Parts: sequence; structure tokens; C-alpha cells
Amino acid sequence: EKMPPSDKGALKLFTKAANRIGMDLVQIGTHDLGRLGEFDGLFIRSTTNISNFTYRFAKTAEKLGLVVMDDPESIMKCTNKVFLTELLNKHNVPVPKSLIFKASDHNWVDNVIDTIGLPIVLKVPDGAFSLGVVKVKDRQTLIEQAEKIFLHSALILAQAFMPTDYDWRIGVLNRQPIFACRYFM
Repeated sequence: EKMPPSDKGALKLFTKAANRIGMDLVQIGTHDLGRLGEFDGLFIRSTTNISNFTYRFAKTAEKLGLVVMDDPESIMKCTNKVFLTELLNKHNVPVPKSLIFKASDHNWVDNVIDTIGLPIVLKVPDGAFSLGVVKVKDRQTLIEQAEKIFLHSALILAQAFMPTDYDWRIGVLNRQPIFACRYFM
């Protein structure tokens, strides 16, 4: 991967930690789907996405009764920014001003600017590591960038631009939050 979630050093630390508690950790790759039945669990350390091999691995491991991190339901829900935005709004969790729109929406340009203002950030629903995220400062750039995104996505999430040095990552296990940490840019 161009931007892996764990580098070689981190993978060595995972192996060392597993060995310390009596587990045998085996690193497998994209072509090892057929081997999943050999294991008791699957801990995914590649970027997860519905259209990525990681989802197929997670789904297969779950069907085999393995412990899976990240599980298929989490991959499906947590990699979809549109779903997350709607869920956070439903539960009154504060988020930047946001608007989900599609190319066929009447007067979407004015609606985005009137609702959020400028500058804004446009996001594809299933991007990761800031891929598919673009900051726009003016009307013309908004139109140009949205048209590029619409070539690959039916929906766009527009959000107010909020400068920050970090993002939050929340770890969840068995539907229970187990950690919160800062993810520095």
C-alpha cells in the first residue's frame, strides 16, 4: 500500500506482543483468502474498504466463525462518511456543518455555499487517509472539484473547513469504545 496503516516496525511489534502472550501470529497477504480456515482470528492491518480485498477477507473470516478485527459491519459502516455523518447527526453528536449532495440536486452549488459557506472540504463517501478529500475556497473551484468527484461517486459530502493539527480515532470492540487517540496529520 502507498499509505499503510501499519509499517514494518509496527508489524514487528504486533508479532512480539502476540508471542509474549502465547499466540502464534502469521502474516498473510492478498492471495491467502483460502488459508483463513487455518486460523482462530483475523486482525486486518491493511486499509479497509468495501471494494478492497480486506472486506472479502473479513466477511469470509466471519462466516468461518473467526474473531475478526475489523469486522465486515464496521468496515461497511465506518468507511462510509455519508453514513457516519447521518448517524452522528441523528444522535446529536456535534460535527462541522455538513451537506450531502448529488449532481442531479437542483442548484447544488448555491445550496452548498448558502448552507456551509466557504472555504469547504469535499469528501468522497468512502475515502481513507485524506484521499478523496479536497479543500475549495471559491465557487469556481467548488464546481470543478465536484465535477471531478462526480466522475467516480454519486454522492459528495461537503463540510465546513476546520483547520486542525490532528483528527480523533476511536477504537471500538464488541460495540464498546475501548480507546480514543489523536491521529496527527
